Amino acid sequence: MISELLLLIAIFALCVFLAYEDLRSAFIFLLLVSPLLHKEVFSLVKWDVLPIRIVILAILATSVFKFILWFKKTRDFLKVKKFLLDPMLLVLLALFLIRVISLFNSRNLVSSLLVLTFYATMVFLYILLSYLSERYGVKFVLSLIKFYSLVAFGTAVIASLQFVLDIKYGIIFGALWRIPGKLSRVGSVFWDVNHYGGFISAMIPVVLGLLISAKSKTAKVFYSFMSVFMFLILLLTNSRSAWIGFFVSMTVFVAYILVIRFKARSLLYVLLAVFLLSIPATLGYRNPESLLRQKVDAYFHYRGDSFASHLMLLQGAYEVFEKFPVLGGGYGSFFEHFKDTKVAASYYSRDPAALLVRVPAHSIWGEILSETGFLGMIVFTLFTVILLGTTFYAASESSDRSEKYLLASLGASALSFLVSGIFYSYNAEFFWIILFLSFVISKTVLGKLYDINNLFSYITSRNASFLALIFLIGSLLIFVNLSVNHLIPWDEAIYAKVSKNMVISGNYLTQSWEEGKEWLEKPPFYMWSSALFMKLLGFNSLSVKLPSAIFGFATVVVVYFMGKKMFNAHIGFLSSMILLTTSQYLYYSRVGMLDVTLTFFITISTYFFSLSLDKKDIKLGALAGFFGGLSVMTKGVVGILSLFIILLTFGFFLIRDRREITKKSLTLPCFYLFTFLLAGLPWHLHQYFQFGESFTKTYFGYHVLKRATESVEGKGEPFFWYITVLKTSMRVWFIGLLVSLLALVSSVLLRWKVVGVNLLQKFTNSNFRLVFIWSLFIFLFFSSAVSKLVWYIMPIYPFLAIFTAFGLYTLFEAFLNLLKKGDSKLLRFLFVYLISGLGLLYLFYVRGLVYVSDSTGSKARLVLLKDNLTGIGEPLYYDRIEKPLPLFYSDSEVRAVDYNPLFDRINDADFNEAIVYITSQRRYEKLSSKFSDTVLLGSDGDLVLARVKSRAEVTLEKVSYLRNEIDWIQKKSLEGDPLALSKVKDLPVLKRQLSDLEAEYEKSSKD
Repeated sequence: MISELLLLIAIFALCVFLAYEDLRSAFIFLLLVSPLLHKEVFSLVKWDVLPIRIVILAILATSVFKFILWFKKTRDFLKVKKFLLDPMLLVLLALFLIRVISLFNSRNLVSSLLVLTFYATMVFLYILLSYLSERYGVKFVLSLIKFYSLVAFGTAVIASLQFVLDIKYGIIFGALWRIPGKLSRVGSVFWDVNHYGGFISAMIPVVLGLLISAKSKTAKVFYSFMSVFMFLILLLTNSRSAWIGFFVSMTVFVAYILVIRFKARSLLYVLLAVFLLSIPATLGYRNPESLLRQKVDAYFHYRGDSFASHLMLLQGAYEVFEKFPVLGGGYGSFFEHFKDTKVAASYYSRDPAALLVRVPAHSIWGEILSETGFLGMIVFTLFTVILLGTTFYAASESSDRSEKYLLASLGASALSFLVSGIFYSYNAEFFWIILFLSFVISKTVLGKLYDINNLFSYITSRNASFLALIFLIGSLLIFVNLSVNHLIPWDEAIYAKVSKNMVISGNYLTQSWEEGKEWLEKPPFYMWSSALFMKLLGFNSLSVKLPSAIFGFATVVVVYFMGKKMFNAHIGFLSSMILLTTSQYLYYSRVGMLDVTLTFFITISTYFFSLSLDKKDIKLGALAGFFGGLSVMTKGVVGILSLFIILLTFGFFLIRDRREITKKSLTLPCFYLFTFLLAGLPWHLHQYFQFGESFTKTYFGYHVLKRATESVEGKGEPFFWYITVLKTSMRVWFIGLLVSLLALVSSVLLRWKVVGVNLLQKFTNSNFRLVFIWSLFIFLFFSSAVSKLVWYIMPIYPFLAIFTAFGLYTLFEAFLNLLKKGDSKLLRFLFVYLISGLGLLYLFYVRGLVYVSDSTGSKARLVLLKDNLTGIGEPLYYDRIEKPLPLFYSDSEVRAVDYNPLFDRINDADFNEAIVYITSQRRYEKLSSKFSDTVLLGSDGDLVLARVKSRAEVTLEKVSYLRNEIDWIQKKSLEGDPLALSKVKDLPVLKRQLSDLEAEYEKSSKD
């Protein structure tokens, strides 16, 4: 203890001396000791008092002292103010403030204050590094990066020594995890092997960046050796989270290099290559017998429950967020709240050792969400936007190609942490050091160009920035837990069964729902899509829902490009967020029905056609027609809506641009019509020639004309009913829609001016009015039909999203103009960012409208259980279940039956016939009391799966029993057994009963 105290004092004194004499030397020493995180080896005096923390404290104290001396001498308020107005520092301070306020919800104030103190020192670390970069320039920061790469390489050398000593001599030191039957996992001088894996995976792109930018051959050889050696050590860490981050960071880095060298088309090639390579990998891994599956499992799955445990922690983080959505449960207080979550019991049963320690969230994002809530997530996401935006902005502005590569590698390194941080929270200094080094060198390279407006001008001018946010948010909202709910009856389950029959029969032109009957209600495009996924993923609900989810997500992306093309990127992004947080749209994107897919084809057809009119590009017009044809192939005559919208668009352009109708001007519409018919007509002709009047009566007569003119199946609603639907679905955005509509009307009737500014001038924008025309036409189109359902109106939502986004954004612009801040890129971005964030928060509060309970789960599970337990040879009689569900989920013959018919069916069953049925618990009790040979196979909720044995089974059981009884009496009586001797007199009766039963069985079997 005394020696440790003396060492602690010595380190502190040394760092005070270094910091006072030369802050650069002190910071380099800080980098050197930052990996020394193994608490058993490096803690001094008290647990968790590590060298890095002593060094930071010493530098902090000395720096504060030196700053006070400097400020007393200079009184340079302007310099201090300029330094404090650094956008990154403001974001870090905002995050600090939110974390302080969140402590009101903390259940462990001591722990919370400790981690808050740690974060405060990281803010100081940024201030220190920022000061050093400003004073000593790019070369000094670059030297720090090179030095830190050497430090990382040094840890890799130590890790290799760990591995060799363990293998050869059985000696363990530092972080080394022995796994029976597997290679040991190395963690070098870190406390956590997975933290070390994250560190190495983040540093490899940096070393590669130094390799590419190196001038001398010696440096290139050295950095090549470093990168290969560190990659081998990454393999030995066996960290899945690190590999995920490494894969994403390297994909981004390689893509960036290709884009720099070969322009943007290379990015498409990279994405295509990744997609194509992922197909055989995915298919190979799905096969439990494949070599790939065995190798991956052998490498990663040394603990089969490890990944599940991390998912449970993420689920727990979300449950904490549900309780404290705005400010979280208190920074540093995850463990105390996690214990009260629903998932905690399952987690502790899986990992009982966790009961002895304070379990962290094990996720950067889960920790932020659970401990600081929505506000913390908003600010931290803004931090990542500024971090990555500045890094790639500096790379784009740099005129030196080598410098571009190095900066891109640093951006990829930061991205590696942010991705692998989904499964690990890197609450250690090395995490912040790498992020700050990446940011500060980028800021220093930019120099005078590092201006907040320039930065956000760059960020918003790049599709990648907004698309990354759309991809992340859209993936979470649409795809997470997509397969949790089973199919809903009728539409979704019917389409699923039709798709399943396609795969089984191999007939993809003639659709059938029930065996032997053609199904002529809808065209087959969606069923083709589901059938494709069924071939890949099997007959399950995920295969049915995935096409809708993919097209729903794709529509959000198209809306972004559409809004950007018609107005600007801010409006495009806000449009996509409005659409994504519209409850009905999001709900049906997660359901295997036709309307979201139809919406995609109508939207993209409209987008490409308006683009073709602007660019006078026939190819785009033809592509628009093809997509329009696919809208017909998705939902039949309703898909012709896309053709009407195109005609409206063409007419609008003619009037707006004062064009005359000539042969040349009709070329585009003609090409559109040609490809429209090419995509949509052949299947319809095939069906007409095959089924004739039956097809036209069902497909057109009942499902189009009758639904349009009559109230079919009780679906008739008033003309303006869809206004209520829009209000219910758009909810808070409906207010924005009304504001936009009011502004449009007012721009026509009035000219409002405030302080000389025409607030409504921009609402005269012709594209804004075109979007309104599209929306109005779709509304009238569906409202004119007598039969109405909430999902019919789905195609209107993308256009209303753009209409609403333009209105809100334009009013905000007018407000900025009043404040003389019209050129502020930052305020524009923050408006869109915060409005989108509030939309997401509101969606959270009404999430029950989208993420509904699994209403058919008990029914589907029992149907599946039936096939598993009794096979498909015995029919399934079902009661209280909608017909489409057993048709899809069971491969047996299924028959609907009510209580009395089921009673009669059991009573009249043939001798060899067993009856398997699903009914309610109450009816099961009645039936089982009357039929004693009923066996309970399973129950789920209020439903029961039961089987009444056939009389043949019962007879055979009795025969078997009598034979065993007779044999036992005869054998034991010879041995003198008293009980057997007492039963000898019963043998004639037993044999006669046996003979009668055998005769009955033989006779009934023949009959």
